[in-house]
Amino acid sequence: MSEEQVEYVVDNVEEKINVKTLETWKVDTYIKIIKDNNEDLKRYKEILEKQVDELNSKFEDKKNKIDKENRYLLVTLGQFAKLQPSLKTTKTKHKYTSLQGNIEIKRQIPKVSKPEKDVYDKIKELYPEFVEEVKENKVDWKELKKKFIIQNGKIFDKETGEQIEEVFSIETNDEEITVK
Repeated sequence: MSEEQVEYVVDNVEEKINVKTLETWKVDTYIKIIKDNNEDLKRYKEILEKQVDELNSKFEDKKNKIDKENRYLLVTLGQFAKLQPSLKTTKTKHKYTSLQGNIEIKRQIPKVSKPEKDVYDKIKELYPEFVEEVKENKVDWKELKKKFIIQNGKIFDKETGEQIEEVFSIETNDEEITVK
């Protein structure tokens, strides 16, 4: 396929367009088709989003109903299990065995939670042997990338002319054609 001829297939119909002999009225027609297609897609997307919202709403209603019933049943089973003489107790949980399955109740065990970073200074005063200082490196990419130039698919430092591809790579975005 040459630069002069474009081929495409839509709905199993192949069309070839010679761009050198393309007339402006046909270009306008193609632009109109693109705009109409984009409007159709927009409309389909709105319909899809509406249906998804309705399904999500129905799902949430069902989920909430089931969750509410499960919470009630779990509380009831937990209270029942605690009253049973066959309840087995360990350091972290209670366990009641039934024919249909086990009821496990995790015991409430208090523990110290990890402190937020804003109190690390206070911890350093109290327990300096447990505080480790970490220096974090940060690259000022906005300014650093101004130092580079790309020539013949290779990256060079503008000031030194040194090729620096071992640290950096080249990203290329695809060509995009839009109609507005």
